[in-house]
Amino acid sequence: LARFPVYNHNPFDNCTYVGTTGYGTDIHINAEVMKCDLKIAIGSVVPHPNTGFGGGGKIILPGVSSMETIEHFHRIEAEFKQKYPSKLITGMGVFDDNPLRLNIEEAVALAGLDVKIDCIVNTWGETVAIFAGTPKPTWAAAVGEAKAHYLTPKTKGESIVIANTFAKANESIMVGLNTAFSAISDKGGDVVLIANAPDGQVTHYLMGSFGKTTSGKLKLQVKIPQYVNHLIIYSEYPDIAGRGYVEASDKVLFMNNWDDALGALQEFHRAETKVAVLPNAEIQYCV
Repeated sequence: LARFPVYNHNPFDNCTYVGTTGYGTDIHINAEVMKCDLKIAIGSVVPHPNTGFGGGGKIILPGVSSMETIEHFHRIEAEFKQKYPSKLITGMGVFDDNPLRLNIEEAVALAGLDVKIDCIVNTWGETVAIFAGTPKPTWAAAVGEAKAHYLTPKTKGESIVIANTFAKANESIMVGLNTAFSAISDKGGDVVLIANAPDGQVTHYLMGSFGKTTSGKLKLQVKIPQYVNHLIIYSEYPDIAGRGYVEASDKVLFMNNWDDALGALQEFHRAETKVAVLPNAEIQYCV
């Protein structure tokens, strides 16, 4: 901050129209970005529940796009799922034929991004590989590495799943539960989500809650599968407002003391219970 001016993107104002994608998304990009002669973007590639993998052109769409552009981009996912109900076209690790990814790449071309630098990260969020160059081939190369790097053998039939989050601890409820839920036994089991984010869950203007009765236009609330008996969300930094990202249910228990979480599991299960631990549930994907 002392060496360079750093500005936050404002999606509600000062965005410039640069064109419309083949998916019907009107692309409005941060005006300051569009006035730059050379556009270099830096990011990281990790599995993403919608676009398959993050990084790449996501720093343009939705990254520095207008709110209207961001909303349309997210809405078309639901349209595609309705049109192709039996086809897996989005989801963690689903990249090659993902329409959201293709829409992003069109937006990148319209915005004129020159160079993209993408990192692969490890358990501790440390950079272990770097890819740089023109956006489309750079993203493809980084994803090629990421597909193997973040791949986790699928497990099923667990009675307890401990799902830790680190890289995206402030989005843990939004993106850290799908992999954990899929590992639970059909006969029932419990998930412990470690959501240790000192600043609480992220403010999401499109999907978050902004009061007891108000929310973004595409409010997200994670639904608890029937076979999950309890979801314990553990954080040393309680965030009451952030609880809006999960449905209100007697199954959900919020705890800020690890001994209490262990005590609850001991109450619910026998000593020989089958347990799985996901060290980075928010950036692991299973096949």
